[in-house]
Amino acid sequence: MVSSVKTSYGIRMTVTGFVSLAEMAAGYKELKELVAPLKSFAMLVDKRTAKPYSPETSALVEENMAWLTRNGLGRWVVMFADQITALQTSRLTKKSGLAGTGRYVGGDDPDAERKALDWLLRAIEPDAVQA
Repeated sequence: MVSSVKTSYGIRMTVTGFVSLAEMAAGYKELKELVAPLKSFAMLVDKRTAKPYSPETSALVEENMAWLTRNGLGRWVVMFADQITALQTSRLTKKSGLAGTGRYVGGDDPDAERKALDWLLRAIEPDAVQA
């Protein structure tokens, strides 16, 4: 499942479980509608319960990451729970040109949410890997 909501800082996207290509496409359609009126925004992606993407879904994610960069995405952070998801996300951000303004926070950290928001709102490093 993929869902996105507008927040005070920009967008919060939540990705849970295994996400099919169709689900991801629908999720990005919803996301683009939320982003359209924004000139710039920050984004928190909660992937703590997400499974790694299929190659087809990964290609769609990469394409949309590049779109977000061209459409105002500033700081971003991804919370993840497992290393496979973290590595896949890292590879996709590099391929899409999104690297440099984001951070990753381990979802098993009890302060993950606070650290993610500190990065987005105050540029306080989360003691995480720089993307």
